[in-house]
Amino acid sequence: EGIRAMRQQRDAVVDAAGAAAIAGQTCNMSNVLGGVRMRFRTLVAAMLSPQTRDEVTFAAVKRLEAATADLGGLLPHSLLESLDEDELAELLKPISFHTVKATLAPDRCSSS
Repeated sequence: EGIRAMRQQRDAVVDAAGAAAIAGQTCNMSNVLGGVRMRFRTLVAAMLSPQTRDEVTFAAVKRLEAATADLGGLLPHSLLESLDEDELAELLKPISFHTVKATLAPDRCSSS
């Protein structure tokens, strides 16, 4: 009962910067692309979040959005087409294990 009372305000960092919050930001769900973007942002946030604070993951996703804006935002094709592994690793800093995660992301993009 105590936890329910504390969580009623939804004021924890995870509420503002967790994977679910990242996924829903700026996603227009009125079209198919919005749904794809939301699911892909959720996948990216989930891949980046292990061993990383939510605020750091949130900032990294924002940097990825900015870097892929010319190709429609953070979508599988835009991530693959606009960034090589070194550029991706640089954008992911200071995500924990950012170089490892940068090598895994393209594989996940090509299979999404």
